[in-house]
Amino acid sequence: MKQASKLLVISSILALCLGVSSLGAETEAETEKEADILFDVPFVDDGEDYHLLDLFGTRSSEEKLPTVIEVHGGGFIGGNKDSNIDHCLFYAENGFSVVSVDYRTVPKEGDFKGAVQDLFAAYHWVSDHADEYHFDLEHVFFSGDSAGGYYCLLTDAIWHSEELRDYFGLTLPPYTPLGYALTAPATDMLANKDKADGEGPDAHVAKVLLEGGAFEDEELMEHMDLYTAVEPEAFAGIYMLSSTEDTTTREDTLKFDQYLTEEGVDHTFVDYESEGSRLIHVFNISNPEYPESLKANQGLVDYMRSLME
Repeated sequence: MKQASKLLVISSILALCLGVSSLGAETEAETEKEADILFDVPFVDDGEDYHLLDLFGTRSSEEKLPTVIEVHGGGFIGGNKDSNIDHCLFYAENGFSVVSVDYRTVPKEGDFKGAVQDLFAAYHWVSDHADEYHFDLEHVFFSGDSAGGYYCLLTDAIWHSEELRDYFGLTLPPYTPLGYALTAPATDMLANKDKADGEGPDAHVAKVLLEGGAFEDEELMEHMDLYTAVEPEAFAGIYMLSSTEDTTTREDTLKFDQYLTEEGVDHTFVDYESEGSRLIHVFNISNPEYPESLKANQGLVDYMRSLME
């Protein structure tokens, strides 16, 4: 998405939030918020679109701010950071600096290992530029939805496993995440192979991944299995939310909640029911104006704030 069209999206979102009836009636508040966003900053200088990130709430800050690293969804096969602009704005309006990252899709732009390496390159970029953008490395959080939620969980696993770091060829940046705020995360990578014969979005994803050979590397799949690649205690303290109308990753999220509960791992799972809205997959990302979405997003913020007390 080009800079001009992104600003149009931002203007539309802010106009809705501020009750502005026309995009031409831009308020001073809108202008200030738009000026505090940096789009398409390269975290790897190779000209690839999937090596760009967006920054929210960093330019006007004169002191370090708690920092959220946002990982978008898209079923592993698509999506980009533009879909999470409004979610990032919500975090920024609540006092966080936000780094929204892209990564290569599978199999079109690469494989799963490459996507994970992209994300860790962005994580290192955050520490390398902490002084420039006032990132508080003592208070770093990860936020992800759907496939992005899976990548956040895998990030957590990698942080706790030297074996996983060696396998993916990674080093850790010089900070320790305080928490993981996840919306409808995918959790069962191996189960995707069995969905290709079904119908719906998850079946489509499975077919693309299967036809692209994404599941052929058994060693890779073993290292991406959240249920076996690391001890369950690695996921202590995570926060997950879902909705009763989610037909995409709800089964995954419920399975992981049950797994952590049975293993005695402290975590939080919040399940949202409709109060009049249609709470589809990642409803709080795609429809932030819903009353239920406002509650869900505020819950994510409250979770992160609780870890800073």
